[in-house]
Amino acid sequence: MRQAAVLCVFYAFVLTLYSCSPAMDTQAHEEQYTANEKAGTHTDSTEKIMKMKTPSGATLFLEKAVTPAEREKGLMFRKSLKKDHGMLFFFDNDERKAFWMKNTLIPLDIIFLDENFTVAKVFSSVPASYEGAADKDISVVAYWGRYVLELPAGTSEGYGIEFGRQLHQIK
Repeated sequence: MRQAAVLCVFYAFVLTLYSCSPAMDTQAHEEQYTANEKAGTHTDSTEKIMKMKTPSGATLFLEKAVTPAEREKGLMFRKSLKKDHGMLFFFDNDERKAFWMKNTLIPLDIIFLDENFTVAKVFSSVPASYEGAADKDISVVAYWGRYVLELPAGTSEGYGIEFGRQLHQIK
């Protein structure tokens, strides 16, 4: 009974956060993203790329999500993501962060990193959501970290990204 009450409060909190964010027109956003991708141009600052070296020695090309708007949008509405591409979310503190897969159309590995880019937690193959999914059916992961890295599902293991391993920024 207590667990059910806690889940109800959690989902109410998530719904409150979602309802406070600006409404997004899914089709318009998807069309704009597709047009930008085909033209090779992007107008928002999430397209700033950062290179990181994985424990296996591979190079990742990561879009930076720095502002609240960039972090909120994340990888939503994307239909694909190259194996060596992802997004790195920047935060000002090491507090607990929750990532909700609403409007995220591709499954992801979600990796929580400390201030030194050392892996604190890996959530492998977090399922994508689908249009019209009930909020209760959408995956949520949460942990503590300064940075959060999102990669295509199943790729973190091949790159040696596991607890205690460190990623290095390439300048």
